[in-house]
Amino acid sequence: MDRRIGREGSGQYARSRRKTPLPEGAERVRRWLKKIMRDGQVTQMELAEAAGVTQAQICRVLTGASEMKVGTLVRMVEGLGYRLVFVPAEQFEQAKARKAEALREQRDG
Repeated sequence: MDRRIGREGSGQYARSRRKTPLPEGAERVRRWLKKIMRDGQVTQMELAEAAGVTQAQICRVLTGASEMKVGTLVRMVEGLGYRLVFVPAEQFEQAKARKAEALREQRDG
């Protein structure tokens, strides 16, 4: 075990061995997938079965050991009960700002 990068086979070790870091968007998707799985108490094996991929593929994606192919991403997202949708960045930011404002108003009464 290398104390700086974790034990071999761990996500931290796998990410340290990559030649280039994951793009920020890919890292954001990876974190989102992990959160959705945690919130829904979905195991890697359950997602693999629902998505029609191997548990090893799920593990590699979630640890950042490999980038996912678009088809794998779509199967994983749909396996979690979601749809992959593209929204113009400006429209997304406006919707995010409206949601934040609504939450502030709800909180402040």
